[in-house]
Amino acid sequence: MNKQLIYSILQYKHSPVLRESINVGVLFYFPDEEQKLHFHLTDATRIKPIYKDFDAKYFNFILHIIKKNIETFTGDLYAEKLLNDNLKDFIHSYLLKNDDTALQFSDLHSVLNIYSNAEKAVEEYTRLLLPLSVKKDVQIIKHDEKFIVKKFHTRLLSRNAVVAEQVQRDVEVKTDVIDIRFDVAWQNGSLNLVKPLSFDLQDSLAIQRKTAEYCSYLNWLNDYTKKNNCRVDLLLAEPQDRKLVNVYNKSVKLLQEVDSNKKIVPFEEIDEYTDKAVQYLLSL
Repeated sequence: MNKQLIYSILQYKHSPVLRESINVGVLFYFPDEEQKLHFHLTDATRIKPIYKDFDAKYFNFILHIIKKNIETFTGDLYAEKLLNDNLKDFIHSYLLKNDDTALQFSDLHSVLNIYSNAEKAVEEYTRLLLPLSVKKDVQIIKHDEKFIVKKFHTRLLSRNAVVAEQVQRDVEVKTDVIDIRFDVAWQNGSLNLVKPLSFDLQDSLAIQRKTAEYCSYLNWLNDYTKKNNCRVDLLLAEPQDRKLVNVYNKSVKLLQEVDSNKKIVPFEEIDEYTDKAVQYLLSL
């Protein structure tokens, strides 16, 4: 007897203005099988020649996150229940939010699985839905300062392109003690000086050295920020090596303890921080 197969196509949409998309992955769901989820993807080979400003680094990172979330939540009881009850909600809750602009999962497609096993079905549908593509594992992408800034700007542009023009870039601050450049600045009564700070480093010693460096920056900028009605906003990225999380947490605590006008924004809160910036700038 044939069993059910449900799939959703992951599509890359470079711009909502163009109204075009490229299939880059397929999520398969087999409700009657023990291994219910299969995710197959392509590399960026088909996209790069079409869009000259295509950001392969960010693209690969999102694919990595989807794969990681599938592995993480497959055995999660709450996620598993939602997976079995409502696949679409599972995708948007645990894999990829439906408000992401560049990569989006399509509506669900339900068909009869006419093949002898799930592996054969995945092979045939992947060949059909991802033509001329190369399946590959996604490389781990370093969450460096450029990556953090890219995340901020991507979120900003997706929310409101006009507001994005109100944000200052490459703002130089000079004091008697230090000269420092801030990647972004935006005004909400006070001037928010935005600086990315990545702790996605090789070892604990590198994290400790960087922590000491930025604690010093905050101390040196304290008088300047108070006299000029400014605040330093540090957008963080934590280490992907889980063995370094404890030293990272200690670093965050040390930064928070510095007596200065500052805001510490963990990586998972950058989108929320950006949305609040957009909301305020729209109200001006």
